[in-house]
Amino acid sequence: MVFSPSPNILTYAEPLLWILAFVAYVRLKERARFRAFGVYVGVSMVSTILLKGIYHANLLVPGIDGQLVNNAYFYIYWIGFFAGCVAIFFALQGLFRYAMSSLPGLSRLGLLAFRWAAVVSFLVATAAVVTYYSRVAEGVRVSFVFTEIARSLCVLELCLLAFSIMAIRALRIDHRSRVFGIYLGFGMIAAVNVVVFALHNANLYSWQNQISDLAAIAALVTWIGYLSMPEPVRKQAPAPISAALVRWNDLAGELGPHAPQAATPQSGFLQNVESVVDRVLAKNSMNAG
Repeated sequence: MVFSPSPNILTYAEPLLWILAFVAYVRLKERARFRAFGVYVGVSMVSTILLKGIYHANLLVPGIDGQLVNNAYFYIYWIGFFAGCVAIFFALQGLFRYAMSSLPGLSRLGLLAFRWAAVVSFLVATAAVVTYYSRVAEGVRVSFVFTEIARSLCVLELCLLAFSIMAIRALRIDHRSRVFGIYLGFGMIAAVNVVVFALHNANLYSWQNQISDLAAIAALVTWIGYLSMPEPVRKQAPAPISAALVRWNDLAGELGPHAPQAATPQSGFLQNVESVVDRVLAKNSMNAG
């Protein structure tokens, strides 16, 4: 990670906005619904503050070894990033579960799709690392591995976001809802990070990373706004859920692993066969009498 000698306004704005976003989350009365999102904001806040402190390590500890500072920044950055990705995954699951609470069958299948998508993403990242690892210069192999995994995680996040947004649109969730606002912020960060990680740029103040910081700031402003505003009251429409979604939900409930196995009366061909057999037996008993 290469530092620039002249920090800009983003150096000071981002940690302040993370703190404000965390405060806005803590002040929520229903914050238990968004617990994983709160964990993500908390992890990112601590990571950002630590990274900014490391960046100014020369002012705090004059004469400190520059290589030590670079290594500390590198590993704290990636530890914070991957911890945040885990929190994002569970946050998206929690938001999806909350949005789909009225359709438990589809919610269960959707969460199953989340997990399989994570497995596929891990396999794709592993294949990319194994394929190109030997072609990468020895000094940047660790950075290459982390970057490839990060890019796959960002693609996974975008796919899950697209899947979730289609679901909340089908449910007619208001665009002023906190669920929509949190999704919007995650989408901003993930879309930019996919491009940044694809370029494999190690300079902290390159234009690519500057855009990444701007996307994070835009997402933070969005989150602070949505968390600070009151949640709009859901108005019951005459048909809040389409009949097609209800049918798919019923089908998903029947296919689910925990679907109730209630006994249902027989109908159709089997019922006709049983009635014919009963009539034949009754006629034979009358003839015998």
